[in-house]
Amino acid sequence: GAQWVTKRWPLEHFEELFDRALATWGGSLLVIGGRGEQATCAAFATRLRHRLPRHSIVNLAGRTSLKQLTALL
Repeated sequence: GAQWVTKRWPLEHFEELFDRALATWGGSLLVIGGRGEQATCAAFATRLRHRLPRHSIVNLAGRTSLKQLTALL
């Protein structure tokens, strides 16, 4: 995400990146973002649900403090 629309990466690009990472390393998906990005992050997680079991996608957008986000990363 980004404040300026012109700096936002399309969801399709994140989706392609996710597909490549999943094919290379496998794993789960942790979706993060600010409160203003919750709808976009939810849409992204929904688009990827068919690629992973439901429990493998955790959407924490708008639900963590900066300190908590740092610990997660």
